[in-house]
Amino acid sequence: MQYYLYQENILRKLREGNPADVAVESFFVNVLTDALKKTATKFGCEVEVNSWRLAQVHASWVSDLRSLERERLPGQGEDTTERRACAIKHTSFLCYWLRRRQVINYIRDIREYEDAELQRMIVSIFGTEYFVLDLCYRLCLFGELVTPGMLEGDIVSRIQQHTLPPAFLREMAVLLYHKNVSPHSIYLAFKALLVGPGPNPLDTNVVSLASRRT
Repeated sequence: MQYYLYQENILRKLREGNPADVAVESFFVNVLTDALKKTATKFGCEVEVNSWRLAQVHASWVSDLRSLERERLPGQGEDTTERRACAIKHTSFLCYWLRRRQVINYIRDIREYEDAELQRMIVSIFGTEYFVLDLCYRLCLFGELVTPGMLEGDIVSRIQQHTLPPAFLREMAVLLYHKNVSPHSIYLAFKALLVGPGPNPLDTNVVSLASRRT
């Protein structure tokens, strides 16, 4: 069984499980555990992920998605643009629950990171927020830019290496740590970053990623 975040229909599989798994939550727990550990490695850290809390995240997330479906108007979600918007929204709700359930037991540094002060903040205070935001933003990018025929190209590896702008990531992590930020607010933040009202470094990066689709 491949517990890999960047695969076809990943949000559906995270929600409903994989036919080869006995328990619905097992695919979700294993994929997110692997993804969080890999995200931590980007920042020179190692984490222990709490599987029981991840299972709680799955239950809460699926419950919210069912509520969203009941609120959806007839015809919504049928075209490509709407499906992508739903993918970003679903990922935003996932981000909310991963942060709220505190799925990481401990964080420790395993190598020097280029920003030593940031690494100290991650290890001592804001690690869960940093890792969850970074992971879910890249999942939004994957849903926004990648279609099944592109899975063999280099865009997936480029999304894996991509990260949020440092200033935004820092401010958002602090906000999530101190405030109970709603899933809808997280959605608006991710959506704003992806569509952007004007030129900024992230717009350039996203356009650069999208330009490599073919």
